[in-house]
Amino acid sequence: MIRVVIATALLCVCALGSLAYGAPALEDYARSPAIELVRLSPSGDQYALITTNNSDRRLLIARTDGAGSTAIDLGKLRICDIEWAGEDRVVISTTTIGKLGPGFTESKAWMMGRSS
Repeated sequence: MIRVVIATALLCVCALGSLAYGAPALEDYARSPAIELVRLSPSGDQYALITTNNSDRRLLIARTDGAGSTAIDLGKLRICDIEWAGEDRVVISTTTIGKLGPGFTESKAWMMGRSS
């Protein structure tokens, strides 16, 4: 019985403590993450990742030992995946909305492309 009382008291203290901070703002949930799609090279010596600042994206390729890095601005491209093709090449998969033209039931659709 005493365990139930202690557990209930702890639960109440935790609940009251979270109320002191208030609810997070809606913008905190809607904001894009600062880092997306981290991928390790086949040897594990390098990694590639996408950084996001508002809607601008940048590909960062760096060595795991901290010896050097390269950054490429990608602008507002919609990146859906990155992957390593060997040790010295990264493939970027992007999406865009395109018009389909006559004969389709929808006027627009998501399309995917790849570049390396």
